[in-house]
Amino acid sequence: MPGKISFAVQAAPTDAGAWVSQARRVEAIGFEVLCAADHPGVTVSPFVALAAVATETRSVGLGTAVVNAGVREPFDIASDVASLDLLSGGRVDVGTGRSATRAELDIIADYLFENFPKIEDPAKVNVNKATAQEIAAGLALTAEEADAAKSQ
Repeated sequence: MPGKISFAVQAAPTDAGAWVSQARRVEAIGFEVLCAADHPGVTVSPFVALAAVATETRSVGLGTAVVNAGVREPFDIASDVASLDLLSGGRVDVGTGRSATRAELDIIADYLFENFPKIEDPAKVNVNKATAQEIAAGLALTAEEADAAKSQ
């Protein structure tokens, strides 16, 4: 059985009114997802932009293309995804990547070399995967549970 083909539109807000109008047009035309890019310092936050249109649309998915995981804190990304997922009624479609431009790569390299010791054994790095629902559930932790999770 052939797979489903989906079509998305990637756009960047220039002002609030135009952004909402564009989101409504994308939805009316029938695209599956409206995506916002993430280039810190160049584009607005994709999470803020997509939250702005979440209540103005009903069916179009709200996506990141892509979240710049190289320069954003993982917990902040998780929190933003979970918040947007809640506000949009579960319409979040997240894409992540390390960066897109040389300037972003330079920011990442400087940050990593200044703030983290060299990882001698990459096999010891634990990568956690979670769905937006699992992340949202994690946001409901008590302060004590959150402190305990941080220390693990």
